[in-house]
Amino acid sequence: MSLKSDHSFIEHYLSLHQFTRYQNLGRYRLAQHLGLTKDQTRPIIHHLVDKKLIKKISRREGHTLSQEGADYLAKCEEIMHISPIHVSFGANFTVGSKDAVVCLEATGIDYLNTVVLRDEALLAGSKGCTVFFQEARDKFYLLNVIYPPLPTSPLTSRKVKQRIQKVTQGLSWGKIVVIVGTAESFSLAQKGAIAAGLLLFPEALKNVLLP
Repeated sequence: MSLKSDHSFIEHYLSLHQFTRYQNLGRYRLAQHLGLTKDQTRPIIHHLVDKKLIKKISRREGHTLSQEGADYLAKCEEIMHISPIHVSFGANFTVGSKDAVVCLEATGIDYLNTVVLRDEALLAGSKGCTVFFQEARDKFYLLNVIYPPLPTSPLTSRKVKQRIQKVTQGLSWGKIVVIVGTAESFSLAQKGAIAAGLLLFPEALKNVLLP
């Protein structure tokens, strides 16, 4: 794994994802949403335009998502679901006041290190992240370090089980990795969860956004 290329991919994906939340964005508003300076977003926007994932509307209105960008994000959503639901997992499991969740299909994930995922969430602005593995609708594990192997002790907290069931409802995947980002705001918690989840993406999807 190349951390440099992964960070570049994550930065570009987080930027592209903002265009799904807003009809159009300029450098200033994108910088506000990402916690960057306006100058830092200039090369990001140029890169996404070069990749034909966004297109310019006007100097005043900025850029909007292109059909190619929408198609790319649709492919990403086939393996990673970004939950819009605000769910609190409680102080026993998370360290922030707001929690946000992304879910990934576990079938294509051969290995993950929760320490690396947590560090990536921190870099994105979260206070941390917690990782769960859902083996079946009512069978859960809290991942302490790595997968595989799975921890020997299943998750027993009824509250946490209910929260996981809520955010995974409707997903047809057999086995699911659930990443909970935590921060003082929902937007930062979600940003951290997404950044951690993107580390588990296949190289083919990462390469679309790399220089």
